[in-house]
This record gives sequence, C-alpha cells and structure tokens, in this order.
Amino acid sequence: LYDQRIFAGFPSPAEDTGSVPLDLNTLVAPRPASTFYLRMKGHALEHRAVLHGDVLVVDRSVKPRLDDVVVMILNDEFCVGIWQKREDEFILERSDREIILREHECVELWGVVTGVLRLFRSPIVSKNDRITS
Repeated sequence: LYDQRIFAGFPSPAEDTGSVPLDLNTLVAPRPASTFYLRMKGHALEHRAVLHGDVLVVDRSVKPRLDDVVVMILNDEFCVGIWQKREDEFILERSDREIILREHECVELWGVVTGVLRLFRSPIVSKNDRITS
C-alpha cells in the first residue's frame, strides 16, 4: 500500500508527488501485542460516528484520557462509551444513558478505542457479483 493522496479538487503543483509505503499494521496497531478488535453492536455511539457493525480497534496498553471512547467490562459484559469524570465520579457516557462507575460494582477498564474500521461493502463475493460479458 502507498500513502497516496486523493484530491477533492485541483491538486497543488507544489504538492510532493512521491509515494511512501503505507503499512496498515503500523498505522492501525502500533502495539500489536495489546491491540484487539471488537465488533460494535448497537447505536449508543452514533453521535461519535461509531456505527453498528463497525470494528473497534482497542489498545489495552493505553491509559484513557477524558473524552476517549473506551471499552469497559460491567458486570461481566463488554460495554463501550465515552470516558468522563464529574466531581469525584468516573462516568461512561453513551447516547442512551450515562453509567456511573462505582468502585463497589464489578467494573474493569478493558481498553481504549484508538480507531474504527468500517467496510462500505462486504468483501464476500457471491455468484451475483460476478461480471459477465
């Protein structure tokens, strides 16, 4: 793959025309030992452009910052939301609700979402997709 720019207008003559190799592994998962992929289920983060069916790139070695999208384990289930803090409480914010993360509950910060992968078309080729002449 190459880091080739696509212009949405007239390209600048001053723009560098050289191509630099692009490594998706380095771009998406710079720490492969701590990177995992989870499929998004639901619509709780559509306001952050995370859609049902997207693949979340989750890095377990990254510490969350406020406003990061994070994956939590709440009562033995994965849950995704936005990491927030109000006064002395951490909150997992979602479009459908806010979850106050209390110490006495079964809560674990599992990882930080560092990216989202979205396919516009399924890579599965069916017999109807074949080109005939």
